[in-house]
Amino acid sequence: MFGRLCAFWFTSTLATTFFDFTFSTTFYISSDSGNDTYDGTTFKTAWRTLGRLSTPAHSPVRPGDQVRLARGSVWRESLDAVGGNVTAVVTYGNYGDPTLAKPMLVGSASLGASINWKSVPGRSGLWQTLPATYAPASGAVNGINNPYLRDERADWGFWTPAVYSPHVSWSISCDVPPSTDFDLNLSLAIMWTNMDHAPPATDPVQLWNANISVVAGKTYNFSYWAKSTAAINASGIRLMAMSPPYEPYASGSDAGVSFSGGNAWKKFATSFTATVSANDGRVGWFWDSPWSGPSNATLWIANVSLVETVRTNPNVTTFDVDVGNLLFFHKDQDAIRDEPAATGWKKWSVADIQNDGDFYFDPDTKLLSLQCTTGEPSTCWPGGIEGALDSTQISLHSYSVIDGIAVRFGASLGMNGAMLETVIVKNCDVSWVGGGVLTYDYPGRSDPVRYGNGIQFWNGASDISVFNNRVWQMYDTPVTNQGIECTKSSDRDACAMRNISFHHNLLSTSGMACVEIWYQDANATMSEVRFENNICANVGDAAWSAAQRPDAAGRGLCVYENSAATTNVSVKNNIFFQNAGFEALIYISQTWDAWAAQGLTFENNALFRTKDLPPSPAPHQHDEGSEHWLIKTKEFRVTSANFSAFVNATTAGKNTVMSDPMLHGLNPLNGWPVSMLDNVTNCRPCLGSPLLNAGARVQWLSDFAGASIPSIDPTIGPYQTPVQTL
Repeated sequence: MFGRLCAFWFTSTLATTFFDFTFSTTFYISSDSGNDTYDGTTFKTAWRTLGRLSTPAHSPVRPGDQVRLARGSVWRESLDAVGGNVTAVVTYGNYGDPTLAKPMLVGSASLGASINWKSVPGRSGLWQTLPATYAPASGAVNGINNPYLRDERADWGFWTPAVYSPHVSWSISCDVPPSTDFDLNLSLAIMWTNMDHAPPATDPVQLWNANISVVAGKTYNFSYWAKSTAAINASGIRLMAMSPPYEPYASGSDAGVSFSGGNAWKKFATSFTATVSANDGRVGWFWDSPWSGPSNATLWIANVSLVETVRTNPNVTTFDVDVGNLLFFHKDQDAIRDEPAATGWKKWSVADIQNDGDFYFDPDTKLLSLQCTTGEPSTCWPGGIEGALDSTQISLHSYSVIDGIAVRFGASLGMNGAMLETVIVKNCDVSWVGGGVLTYDYPGRSDPVRYGNGIQFWNGASDISVFNNRVWQMYDTPVTNQGIECTKSSDRDACAMRNISFHHNLLSTSGMACVEIWYQDANATMSEVRFENNICANVGDAAWSAAQRPDAAGRGLCVYENSAATTNVSVKNNIFFQNAGFEALIYISQTWDAWAAQGLTFENNALFRTKDLPPSPAPHQHDEGSEHWLIKTKEFRVTSANFSAFVNATTAGKNTVMSDPMLHGLNPLNGWPVSMLDNVTNCRPCLGSPLLNAGARVQWLSDFAGASIPSIDPTIGPYQTPVQTL
């Protein structure tokens, strides 16, 4: 068929690149009216599930295609956004009645039904979820090749980064469980030795069984026995392709597991649902690098089994991954589309649970405990309970466009990609994301580290444009480009961050910061990064995560240590409004001079903060006293009183607005109302606002609402056109 031709261009101070979007086939997906047996190429023959797109190597989507999701549809699925190539992108957008809500990807599981809970004996008001129960499918056999190691290590594979070679090894052992389901003779042993002397590595240690066959839609139980001499965490257990690009072959992949030590055998199990039919799979464990475990440890694994199963309690909600947050709803609320009435408080043991809403997720049993003292949990939260799952909702790939899609309630990342070229994210809503556990063992931290960003570009990223999006209620940060030691595993060019733009976005109520820009790789480069014409409101104490964080920061711009060779970073025409926490609106961990030497331009921004810092900061949080820092660097503590001196000393901060920006619907004392999410006019400047015609010249042609931007004296913030009154 003949496609239509349209265009988009990325502009930087270095070059202008033109891309053709030639559409070949358009696929339609509707959660309401679709059917996966259809061909998916018309409104009337739309597919029903996102899983019909499958993984990149098995997807019907080709460069130049479009994927359209029906407005009003909701999926409890993730999207692996297959990309195009240098000549044709793949576009993911929406279709249907424009009065209906954007198509939504929900990263949570429903927990409101009574069938999901049982009371905990001896603990009044404490409830616990149930485990999944399975039975082997009729005629099922063990899909693991050489499971008892009678052919030594045939069909088994092991990989470790080169720098770990003197410190990590594997072998066959005679140490086996005392009693098992099978006549087991041998086990595999992995040994970590003197890891405190090992150089840092960025690639994971891996152990896998090869040549696995799976059938799409079938569920498989993966079980094994293990013991360890010390506590060790595997970051993921994955069923995936054997060869690059190593696509996941199942949902449920990346579920981590903790081996508690004690040198005692224990049986472990997880389940996968295959998303493709293939006979070139592999299944196994990943141990992330840099290594954060003990210096010396041995882990034994034995009696490995992968068996097709059928679920015997399919109506019960169970988990394969961490639950990072709980979202509670009152009676008569829509537990998918409404803003939550409250969130849970994640604890690190059952003993820590004290109040209604406190919960603990056991990483070993994958069971969740929750307190509700009035009865089973639906009596506390009759409108529903959503459990945010630790998985990325949209995985970004090079040469792709994400346009007009909503994601919410995941515990990991809203959208994420690494080593990307040519990606556009526009007109999307990302909300209530994060809280999952990044690692249980981080040097210097007694508690596990949690995480959660809205739209993230990790390590290499080139020709990236993120605009006209609304992002709110992140555990960490709405938008970011960041990375660590990319060049240790990839070439310098692929690791470069260049021509990245975040502009005209509405960003609010996140726990860490509004935007993070940093790259900790001395061999990499970062250039042409623009954060312009955005609004950042109520970052810090207004976020759901603020009270639970050990480091609630409330920063607008956050720049950690940056070792990449950096040039031309522009922060212009943004509104930083009422961010409150224990840090500053603008936070740079290095000296201002160091960043200025790398081309940081900071001018024509609005910095407005009247809210007091919390009165009694916890000892582990950053107590900076009673000052309301506007800018904090290694050498500066800047307030409104000494801002002029800072400008004179650095030549930065020119044309900064520090008076009330007079934004429609935003009370300077209260900040950003929830109603903003339904009425985007709420943060427009009013007539008489000091933001009007106070901006620096930028390259953007239109604002958040589509109004034209003048080439001279534009307005600060995401809207060009004012409204009449507050």
